[in-house]
Amino acid sequence: MTKTGRALIVIGAGTGPDPSAVAAYDRVLLVEPHPDHVEELKDLVAEHPTWHLIEAAFYQRGAATLHLTTPAQFSSTAEPLPRLFDRYPGVAPAGSLSPRTVTLRTLSKQLLEGGAVDIWLEVAEVLPSLLSTWADCPRLEAVRVTLPTEPLYAGAIGLAELQVYAQHKHLALQVTNADAHFAQCTLTRDHDAERQGLQQQLKDAKAHLEAAQTKAAGAKDTEQAQANEVAQLTAQNAELAATLEELRNAHAQLQADKSKLQDELAAQLERLTSLSDTDFERVDVLRMQQENIQAHSKLAALHGELDRLRIVASETDSVVSAVKERSDAQHRSASASLRRLTEERDALRQEVAKLSKKLAKAAKKRKNKG
Repeated sequence: MTKTGRALIVIGAGTGPDPSAVAAYDRVLLVEPHPDHVEELKDLVAEHPTWHLIEAAFYQRGAATLHLTTPAQFSSTAEPLPRLFDRYPGVAPAGSLSPRTVTLRTLSKQLLEGGAVDIWLEVAEVLPSLLSTWADCPRLEAVRVTLPTEPLYAGAIGLAELQVYAQHKHLALQVTNADAHFAQCTLTRDHDAERQGLQQQLKDAKAHLEAAQTKAAGAKDTEQAQANEVAQLTAQNAELAATLEELRNAHAQLQADKSKLQDELAAQLERLTSLSDTDFERVDVLRMQQENIQAHSKLAALHGELDRLRIVASETDSVVSAVKERSDAQHRSASASLRRLTEERDALRQEVAKLSKKLAKAAKKRKNKG
């Protein structure tokens, strides 16, 4: 089998396609489970080297049951509805069998690394299963199916459902040769719409990522703020604990001092209680002597301060006398300078007067000469 060019998969091949209808394809896979049709297809495949037969039913969910009919062309892995027998009175059930099954993934592997793939569905009832797994064959470009206007098998879909699916999955749907009972439908990948859909998904994903990053950054900031607050509260708690410890120690020290003072007062009270009247008089005399000594000490300090103030006053008088003498000397010097300047000014005035007279005479002479 060649690995290049366009390929065709015919699902429910029956007695085989018209060779002229598939001549444009480099490879053709015929998928058929009914034993009677398989025998006919073997002879046909032998005549066309690029055709290949797969004796299996297209089924996506494990084991399948092939519901046989007479004639064989109405046999299907989907259970026939009563509508089928009403529309075609000559069709009758003919038992069932369990065929081998293949999936779209299996069929795509059969085609190896070739080019685009088209599918012809000769059994419309397997269309929902095929559509649900379209992504398993990325090279699948088009699906052609003859779709009944009303489903004839259980699980089949109608044209209206197919139109909704095509719009949702960015597939181009072309309907031709429609009549009261059947419509020839072709689903094709709309690459522009698919690309736009992917771009929109990418845009939405980026927006979601940015929102998540913003949320994460906000959560991180909140977490950091909470961590800072916890650290601050921890520091404050440690400071309060240290302060509390200091207060406890101070309280303990106060209690100790209080106890010591109480003991001392008790001892003094006990001593005072044991003193006689003579002892009290002696205590009063000692107290007055102590007060007298303190008064004499204060008086001596006052005398010392008075002596210091007298010395400062004497030094101040000396400074004042010296300042007065300097002031008198400066006054006398200034008076002498003033007299000297006055004399110099008078001499300059006399000189100016003499010069003025000379200038007047010179001017008069020039006038007379002129």
